[in-house]
Amino acid sequence: MLQPTTPFDAHAEMVNRMGYHNHRVNTHSNIISDGILRDLWELCPALHADLEEGHVGYWKNEKINWGRGRVTDVVVAEPSFQRAKEPRRQTTFDWHGAASIKGAKPNLKKLRIVIEHKSVVTAHRNRDARHDDLNNMWQEATSDVIVGATVMIGLAERYLNVADQLKKRVGEERFNAEIVPRLKAHDRTLFDDFAFAISNNKPDQSRKTFEKFSTLPIRPPDRSTRGFDVLFLYPVHYDNVNPAYVARDNPFGINIDSNYQEFLKRICNDYTRLWGNKTQ
Repeated sequence: MLQPTTPFDAHAEMVNRMGYHNHRVNTHSNIISDGILRDLWELCPALHADLEEGHVGYWKNEKINWGRGRVTDVVVAEPSFQRAKEPRRQTTFDWHGAASIKGAKPNLKKLRIVIEHKSVVTAHRNRDARHDDLNNMWQEATSDVIVGATVMIGLAERYLNVADQLKKRVGEERFNAEIVPRLKAHDRTLFDDFAFAISNNKPDQSRKTFEKFSTLPIRPPDRSTRGFDVLFLYPVHYDNVNPAYVARDNPFGINIDSNYQEFLKRICNDYTRLWGNKTQ
């Protein structure tokens, strides 16, 4: 099997291993956050150096004091205390820990990167609430904070709502014993047996969602206006029955791989311009 080429492919593989997508748990957003952080670590020398020396740390699922004060999926910031430099050979980097600097909290007055993940997969009628969350996020961002977002757009017209409906209806014991094996086996009779848990989307709904999120403003490279520095929209085919996958062949003309590389490049370029030449 080919290895995933983006964090979004890794997410699809996790969905297939678990048997279903659950947008309400951090496990699902964390795998995307980890992948983006790992790719930036490898591709962005300025950020790599700052993380390795402890000038900044990274945190996942951290509350920030703007954008409605909600939990944000990725935060890169200066730590809340000054740590003495250590030799690089003594520095550890735990991708699955709460922060790269253990015991530190992010200094919310010295944010450098914030990235939020959203998904519109279950029912596209929820697009407005997700869009409002992101629209609120960029408006308070100052010029020295890199603001990013990823948006998963589901293409499936029929979605088996496992987390919110099916699991609750059948109960934990039966769900684990009977339903999970069928989900992992991509048993299409699940649609027939649990029709009450199906969310239906009209054929044009994913297109409307794509167009809605495409209206979010992108800040120019000179950072003269507010907006997102990076916005990555990506289509997937998730219905919790058939195998989940990132839809590289999609109706929006999105080139997943090149767009993701541009996403990383813009973050790195902005970070390097803002912080790469500063004396620490």
